[in-house]
Amino acid sequence: MVPFIFTTTFPTPIGDIWLGEYNQQLCFVQLPPHRPLNRHLAHLIQRLKVTLVAQETPLLQQAKQQLNEYFHQQRQYFDLPLFLQGTPFQVRVWQALLQIPYGETRSYKAIAEQLGNPQAMRAVGGANNANRLTIIVPCHRVIQQNGTLGGYEFGLNTKQFLLRLEYLQK
Repeated sequence: MVPFIFTTTFPTPIGDIWLGEYNQQLCFVQLPPHRPLNRHLAHLIQRLKVTLVAQETPLLQQAKQQLNEYFHQQRQYFDLPLFLQGTPFQVRVWQALLQIPYGETRSYKAIAEQLGNPQAMRAVGGANNANRLTIIVPCHRVIQQNGTLGGYEFGLNTKQFLLRLEYLQK
């Protein structure tokens, strides 16, 4: 039997977000623009040998509710089971991102230093780019050491929107 990733979409202030659940864990949060498939999501589907099924599950409903609360400044952290699958280094970076408090930022260098490898700034950036759980695993909170935003797969305007949303609440 082929396993499934259950999916749903919902509207947000930054456009329709696409969510996925695998094995009762949130496995992706895809922001606009929706390319046919984000390359990291395509890689996950291929590696797990799964089929996407448009079906809302209790976990996806809970994720939608928590993201809606986040966008309405009523939630500062997420309490969802997460499917964090990547290289050991990527998982360590994502776990470090989960420790960045709401409304705060860290530099790529600070994350690399936290992981005990101060020269791994580019690798931290690569792990951020491979993050399939954006917003939930807050890669938007990582900026360059000089205070500029750096990159963001879903556009710097979206990153700036998310940071402003959090700073306004703080």
